[in-house]
Amino acid sequence: MEELISCALDEITQQDKCNDRGGIRVVYWTEFANINLVALNATEFFDEATETIIGYPPLLNNGVFTKVSFEPLTSFYNFNYTRENDYYENLITLGFKGKSSDRRMKLQRAIACCNIWLHIFSNDGTSRVVAVDYNGVNFVQQVEGLSITRHDDNGGQLGSSRATDALDLVQSLCMLHYSQLLPRRISL
Repeated sequence: MEELISCALDEITQQDKCNDRGGIRVVYWTEFANINLVALNATEFFDEATETIIGYPPLLNNGVFTKVSFEPLTSFYNFNYTRENDYYENLITLGFKGKSSDRRMKLQRAIACCNIWLHIFSNDGTSRVVAVDYNGVNFVQQVEGLSITRHDDNGGQLGSSRATDALDLVQSLCMLHYSQLLPRRISL
């Protein structure tokens, strides 16, 4: 098996700018099958030097990126690597206030998807793509697709809590070089 990242003990510095503001600002998703990985490798869409996606080629299958509107105070992501497992586990939690039949139906349809391409834009100006790996030469699909593994449908309690929904999107078995840091804003 080809090693994606070789050992290097480079200097790691603390940034001087105030970019430690946490939280997810906006999320877009589509089905993985809609992404043209061959075209994404083209220099007009991907900067190899910085490993940055700078745009997307036209999506396949008449696919579109769809914005997910959520409650930012209860939404976050955590990508966790352990040597014991030797892979990343990616967890994205999106919280939603209130209830509606329209959102319930959309959540049920999203739960049926088993291979989601997720583009996360954070409050600190960075962004991440979850679903794909860049091995130094090409984009490759992760070993396991990103999917919704939990939907917390909470009706709330009169006088003590509000009605909410929460989704967990989980992807395990992500290679060591697990997702792309995307500092540039791109239009979807």
